[in-house]
Amino acid sequence: MLLLKNATVYAPEHLGKKDVLVIGEKIFKIADSIDLPAEWLEDADVIDLENRALVPGFMDKHVHITGAGGAGGPENRPPYIPLSEFIKGGITSVGGLAGVDRVSRSTEDLLLRVKALKAEGIFAWMYIGSVHQPIQTLTGSVHTDMVLIEEILGSKIAISDHRSSIPTFEEIAKIASATRLGGMLSKKTGIVHVHMGEGKTLFNPLLEIVEKTDIPISQFSPTHVNRAQRVLDAGIEFALAGGRIDMSSVTTPDLGFTGGVRSSKAVVKALGAGVDPKLITVSSDGGSTIPRYDASGKVIGRGIAPLGIIAEFKALVLEEGYDISQALPFFTSNIASEMGFAHKGKILAGADADLLVLDSEYNLEYVIAGGKKLMAAGKVLKKGTFE
Repeated sequence: MLLLKNATVYAPEHLGKKDVLVIGEKIFKIADSIDLPAEWLEDADVIDLENRALVPGFMDKHVHITGAGGAGGPENRPPYIPLSEFIKGGITSVGGLAGVDRVSRSTEDLLLRVKALKAEGIFAWMYIGSVHQPIQTLTGSVHTDMVLIEEILGSKIAISDHRSSIPTFEEIAKIASATRLGGMLSKKTGIVHVHMGEGKTLFNPLLEIVEKTDIPISQFSPTHVNRAQRVLDAGIEFALAGGRIDMSSVTTPDLGFTGGVRSSKAVVKALGAGVDPKLITVSSDGGSTIPRYDASGKVIGRGIAPLGIIAEFKALVLEEGYDISQALPFFTSNIASEMGFAHKGKILAGADADLLVLDSEYNLEYVIAGGKKLMAAGKVLKKGTFE
């Protein structure tokens, strides 16, 4: 039992100063004041959060949890992302996926890593597929995978990228249809997660599907939309037509993407263009590789993309002037809604107790996942099995 006293609660809407009682894995009660019976106090962990913000745990829907990369050769295959990195990033829920390398990064390995993260203490799910077609399924079809395997919530494809299989109209339509059917049969939203490249076709393959089939635009969730200005501009038009768009925190000039737009600034631009805030999310692309170049443009090394969404949240608040309640949904409730998680991304009675405590500078003090403290006073309390 965990009693959080005097917290300034953002659910993500601002609720004011509240006490929050956590019992087991769930938020049991939220009230102006909660006083426990004396016999309960012996088993309760009571924390005074005066002058701190209590917010939902961050949800990172695009992470290469088994490592990505490999395009630079076998020595450029990053390792698994350990549990402690998620905790330090304030991430209590994560969507895992494959990247360019589907030779050594198998679907089976991805599924087992999802299960491992769940066993170690955070919530996780995955998308079936990679940047290549045909999709390597586990049961023979996308919709059967979704029906029979709890952790598979949707599919992944890649378009407008020279590294992809350059999927045809028919291939995209069949994957989207199978994913939609899988969602209907399994009570999942059946999202098609779309890696966006910088190719000439931009969003046209998706728009053609929407125009010529009965697949709604809401079925697609393009990511890396801020990887270049022209992609962002096209993504904004896609969102104005009712589509979702996801910004990547790794796509920033500071990390070597010279043509990229920082995700916090991309969010501001999209909102300024009139995009519905509920259609915008931010993910990290953590675990992918980042080439390092010399002055002539030659690749001289590679780094690993960080789980950097908390920095983008802070940028929206501290640099762009957004209220916490305005900034939080891009990292919490919008993702929960997209993925169909009724008990994630919000602070309310009956929801999962996935919570973050932020100090006055929006630095992490506590990370709570499933009602258990994984960080306290800025110190990681739980590490992965082999850390």
